[in-house]
Amino acid sequence: MSKAVIFGAGNIGRGLVGRILFESEYKVTFVDVNEKLIKLINSAKGYPIYVTIGNEYDHRNIKNVNAIDGNDIDAVISTAKDVSVIATAVGVNALKYIIPSIAAIIKQRYIEQPDGYLNFILCENMIDVHLYVKEMLKEKLTEAEYMFMEEHIGFCQSSIGCMVPAPAEELLKKNALAVAVEDYNKIYTDKDGVRGELPDIDNIVAYSPFSFYINRKLFMHNMSHSVCAYLGFHKGYTYIWQSILDQEIRNKVERALEETASALSLNYNVEMRELNEHAEDLVRRYG
Repeated sequence: MSKAVIFGAGNIGRGLVGRILFESEYKVTFVDVNEKLIKLINSAKGYPIYVTIGNEYDHRNIKNVNAIDGNDIDAVISTAKDVSVIATAVGVNALKYIIPSIAAIIKQRYIEQPDGYLNFILCENMIDVHLYVKEMLKEKLTEAEYMFMEEHIGFCQSSIGCMVPAPAEELLKKNALAVAVEDYNKIYTDKDGVRGELPDIDNIVAYSPFSFYINRKLFMHNMSHSVCAYLGFHKGYTYIWQSILDQEIRNKVERALEETASALSLNYNVEMRELNEHAEDLVRRYG
């Protein structure tokens, strides 16, 4: 069984990245600093996710997982020695706290696996996050280690379109590790950031030019979500699903998506059919 490491055992780490890797038959080790969370994961060796489909939940169990303390750098190095991929889902503000661990992994690879490759999938909400991470690593690596990193260690920024609502209180009472996620499980990542070959993982899609997926996320997903929210607020709605059920609002959201889809199609030479299907899927997911 292939192995992977995920920095961050929060909702995106468990609900999206962990789910994708489990479905591709990976054994996952989470790296976190929340002692209670670490103990819960190691005790259960898994956790439940609840995929929201309309007003219903599809209950699934994620297995073959464990967790280690991110402050134990020796444990992180040992765990990362034989993994084929590492993901981060800690939040941009917390990235600086995992840089020492990432630097230690690179140093170990430089000494013990100088011909190998390793790729980090950066599941963080920041454009050009790979450059931010590399800039922080400059302070932790020698010139030779940094040159090795540039050639052998990939840092791939990603587009995360999965919405992770807060799990219902009754689900958390059943299991404190419960995560609620929408019925969407794809991660698009920057193909140009890959070093060597990215492992074949279902629903992790490497693409170039990656700016297409950045702009698709911004000008289709984020834009339509905002339009739906703003218009719904003016009509007194509380939730997105209430807004999108209003036919007047739905029509305006769909027309806005048509405009941006047309612009993206022209700019990136992507078929309108593909973008229209994405627009339809977004509207469906809002409901």
